Order: sequence, then C-alpha cells, then structure tokens
Amino acid sequence: MREQYFPITKMIYQLMGRIDPHAPNVASALGVVGMVILTASLLVAGRILGKKMGQLFRA
Repeated sequence: MREQYFPITKMIYQLMGRIDPHAPNVASALGVVGMVILTASLLVAGRILGKKMGQLFRA
C-alpha cells in the first residue's frame, strides 16, 4: 500500500521513534484521535445504511 493511505499510523510510528520525552504522549494522543475517527466513521456508516452496529458486520 502507498504511504498516503495511512498518515496517522505513519506519524504515530515516527513519533514513537523520536528521542523526545513528550513523543510517546503525542503518539498516544494520535492513537486516540485515530480511534475516534474510526468510531465516527462506523457510526456514520450505520446511519447511512440504516442498520444497527452489529448488523453492519454480518454477511
């Protein structure tokens, strides 16, 4: 896959490798932001499709 498709993951990885006392905190915060984006996108998809969350993943 291209690097343009995963910018948040790439930034978390780069921040964890830095020699800065605050880098792990920033990387952790970006991980939380990524989870919030994922949750929001799943909720929006559920609303658009008109299904409950458990039904989104059933075949």
